[in-house]
Amino acid sequence: MPVFTYLAFNKDGKKIKGSIDAPNQVQASIALKKQGLFVQKLASPKKGALNINLNEWFVKITTRDKGIFSQQLSTMIGAGLALTKCLDVLAAQTINPKFKRVITQVARDISHGNSLSWAAARHPLVFDNLFISMIRVGESGGEMDKILIQWATFMERDEEIRGRLKAALMYPFILTIISTLAITFLIVFVLPTFTNIFATSGVELPLPTRVLLMISNLLKKRLFVLIGLGIVIYFAYGKFSKTKKGRYTIDMFKLKAPIFGSLQHKMILTRFTRTFGVMLSAGVPIIESLNISRDIVGNVCIAEVLDKVIDSVKQGGDMGEPFAKNPLIPPMIANMIPVGEVTGTVEKILIKIADFYEREVDFLIRNLSSILEPVMILFMGIIVGFIALSLVMPMYDMIKVARAGA
Repeated sequence: MPVFTYLAFNKDGKKIKGSIDAPNQVQASIALKKQGLFVQKLASPKKGALNINLNEWFVKITTRDKGIFSQQLSTMIGAGLALTKCLDVLAAQTINPKFKRVITQVARDISHGNSLSWAAARHPLVFDNLFISMIRVGESGGEMDKILIQWATFMERDEEIRGRLKAALMYPFILTIISTLAITFLIVFVLPTFTNIFATSGVELPLPTRVLLMISNLLKKRLFVLIGLGIVIYFAYGKFSKTKKGRYTIDMFKLKAPIFGSLQHKMILTRFTRTFGVMLSAGVPIIESLNISRDIVGNVCIAEVLDKVIDSVKQGGDMGEPFAKNPLIPPMIANMIPVGEVTGTVEKILIKIADFYEREVDFLIRNLSSILEPVMILFMGIIVGFIALSLVMPMYDMIKVARAGA
């Protein structure tokens, strides 16, 4: 990733020089402004300079890397070690070269008198707003070790759900790929061997056979056209998804899609309620907690609901009414959050709701393979049966003609 050097002033008028990793100059400027800096000069990388170590080119900083880092940092801080010493130790033992460089830069920034939240905010692609906000609360409350454990636990649970979903989908995905390749091979390479036989037989081909031969000829003679059409559809989808209406339509379809819609919906609700609950329990202000929760849900339909909740809270209203008015929010959330507002236990109720939906997600994931497998086998069986029928029917007619001629 490119490294931009900058000259800026903080709110106290102090001149600050440094560097920041960002995909481009605009993102670098935005990241610096979020840190409360007034940018005077932002220098682009020198042309021709290689800003990424080749060892880091294919390396990704995973959620697991960040979770382990957070847990170990919490343990060392709880043992009384200085923050810079903790980071130096973690940088030395981290295997991931990209993450090692980030930790080293964070340690260097802290040694220059900056806070951990400030130093972490310089790496927005590594440390998200949730982490930075919680660290900021930990710095002000003096409970950094507890905050780090909370964040690590949250990330581990979210990653565990994603991992179970990927594992559940792996077998159906492999089965689909293998079946598709096998069927394509039959249509493109095996079926043409029967074409000459059918052509010289003088038998009128039945409709299934004619359809299958048409598909075979299309795949053989118009393959590049089909590939080009697929590329056009792909880019058209990408462009449509970047529009406001397109993003809303796609995200709404994800929530309403058969089989996967309910799972996607519950996963989003789990992520929202747990994020919101963890932020509130850590002492993050409610508006900031809602803003970060909105950004982390990853669905514009749910995000629009949270925008209305944020507006309601800013105007002195409660959260229950905006939730209750939207059908995307289940009655459990709409009814229990107002109870938490009255009793002052919103964060505890949110965590309980998150636990409930997490169990629902676990149940759906466990049953996902058992639902998809018979559906896919049935679908593939129908296709294979259609191919077999298309080949057998004209051969049967040929036998009848041969017997009649005899």
